[in-house]
Amino acid sequence: MKMNSWLLKLSLAINILAVAGFLFLFFHYEFPRKITEYFFNVPHVNCIKNTKIVVMGDSRTFVDWNSLMDRTDIVSIRGGEIPALMEKIDVVRGLNPELCLVMVGINDMRWIKTPEETFEEYKVLIDRMLEKNLKIAVQSVLYVCPVKLFYREQNREVDVLNAMLEKHCREKGILYLDLNSRLSENNHLIMAYSSDGVHISDSGYQVWKKELLPLFESMNL
Repeated sequence: MKMNSWLLKLSLAINILAVAGFLFLFFHYEFPRKITEYFFNVPHVNCIKNTKIVVMGDSRTFVDWNSLMDRTDIVSIRGGEIPALMEKIDVVRGLNPELCLVMVGINDMRWIKTPEETFEEYKVLIDRMLEKNLKIAVQSVLYVCPVKLFYREQNREVDVLNAMLEKHCREKGILYLDLNSRLSENNHLIMAYSSDGVHISDSGYQVWKKELLPLFESMNL
């Protein structure tokens, strides 16, 4: 009788842990991505005609680019991870932009994939965009601030991924923008340029803007 009671308690504990693990993974990864895509991506895809620039990326690219850049022809295509952006390539092609700015990868590496695995997926994203005759500028994955747990490990992974991305872009003749050179110091994101240790503050976006203006001018955008 005591053995049956012990087994019942053990079974219950295992079930509780399994449910808790599922809920953690869902709400930590899948649920935020779905909510973000629903509330932030859908309204932006159809709101602008005569699109010249598309910004594709995760939540660090979630800013009103038209207000920031004093323009009316930028569309944000939002996806927290690389597979989410792959699903939107046809949407981007339909907008017929003159330039696509891409930044993604930090979420893919967060407890899930290695930099090497993330790079392999990133290459597929780039290749599919090139197949659609889209002009691409890859922006470096940004560091996180020292206030974040395991920030050194995360930033080392960012370095590995960025090194592979920069080399790949050079070989493919794709423009690569090293934003970390302006937004970071000592291999971490400058706290003044971040709102929470990961995402970018208003002052950080102003620095980002200054990096993009010469590019737009050189392309007559």
